[in-house]
Amino acid sequence: AARLEEAVAAFRAALEVRAREAMPADWAQTQHNLGAALAALWRVGGHEAARREAIAIWTELAEFWDECGETERGDAVRKAIAALEEEGAEE
Repeated sequence: AARLEEAVAAFRAALEVRAREAMPADWAQTQHNLGAALAALWRVGGHEAARREAIAIWTELAEFWDECGETERGDAVRKAIAALEEEGAEE
């Protein structure tokens, strides 16, 4: 779990540089990675707050892809959100 927490911190730091408006593609990739690290942190350590944050981050990312006209990417992110929500409901 310590490595995942380090990854989360690194992705958060990267987002301070990779602003959505200035670097949209880099921002999107970093958001995706941050959400994935948070989801993994929840799966490994049961940190419910991490799962909720991953869902919020990925929801924003799906909206971003929709705004860019990349609806397939938005749909893929929504599938990941649904899977994470389903996993959480099983707990």
